[in-house]
Amino acid sequence: MLLFEKFIHSGLIQIKDLCYEVIPGFFTSGSIVEIIQQNFPDEKPHEIKAAYDKILRCIPETWKILLKSINPLNTESIPKLLICLENGREVPFLGAVTKLFYKLLLSEMFETPTAEKHWEENYPSINFTKLYSVTNQNSLPPDCHCLNFRLVHRAIFTLEKLFKFGQVVSNTCKACGLYTENLLHLFALCPKLTPIHNFLKDMLHNIFIDYPPDVVNLINYEELMIFGYLGSSKIVNTYFLNFFLSIARLCIFKTRNLKVFHDKEIDTVRLFKFTISKYIEYAYTYYKIKHQQQIFDKYFLRNNSLLRIEDEKIILFFLNT
Repeated sequence: MLLFEKFIHSGLIQIKDLCYEVIPGFFTSGSIVEIIQQNFPDEKPHEIKAAYDKILRCIPETWKILLKSINPLNTESIPKLLICLENGREVPFLGAVTKLFYKLLLSEMFETPTAEKHWEENYPSINFTKLYSVTNQNSLPPDCHCLNFRLVHRAIFTLEKLFKFGQVVSNTCKACGLYTENLLHLFALCPKLTPIHNFLKDMLHNIFIDYPPDVVNLINYEELMIFGYLGSSKIVNTYFLNFFLSIARLCIFKTRNLKVFHDKEIDTVRLFKFTISKYIEYAYTYYKIKHQQQIFDKYFLRNNSLLRIEDEKIILFFLNT
């Protein structure tokens, strides 16, 4: 009787406490030993098993057959719940998958960024799904992820925006001193950026050299500088192309900040060459340590005429141009 008291103190009080919760049948003796020894570690396994056998023998065979047929659960009965969707369709709660609950959550919690309306008005054909994919692509450094996000959501405090807030006395670009500094001017149209844009266009010509001319002519350089390349291609390494453009935007933004906040100027082309070579070195070292060279090949080497690896050294086609 003392041993059976320890069964009770271990939570084994009713017959259903000896049954599995999701499949028919009774616990194995090994499971019972583990349950008892959690509270009474000094109890001997063979004595626990002997006591459990006595309990099972006391249960009538007809009860055992009944218990196996109805598979009793150690939980309260669950009401039949239905999920009512907007289209009038009903989905059983127990049969719903996580994806459905996630969609329902998004329908209640998701709000379209206000920047989308602005971009749609100026670029009606823009693909926002592809834009967000490019903005957050895996091969980008954290600084580029951050800047891309701010750019896509129009969250960069240009002089035009600061002037509206009354934080600066003029909205004129401090680099060229000619035009209002908005996002498009900052990254693509400022005359002071002519050297870096000429350099980038030469490199883009090499990247797209195998593209049909009629397709290349449809590519808008300003859109490339703001959004990146949103198309797909089997000829061009779009991962590297968007990495290349993201580094360019980062360097242009750093150059602009030096001028605005410190009244200093720097060679943007030189900064770009240094920055992209260092980030590629970091990526190459990281994937090599992780034994994931195939991922580096996918992001940087495949279908890329600007970069190659020779004797463990990274060679960029444009560093000496």
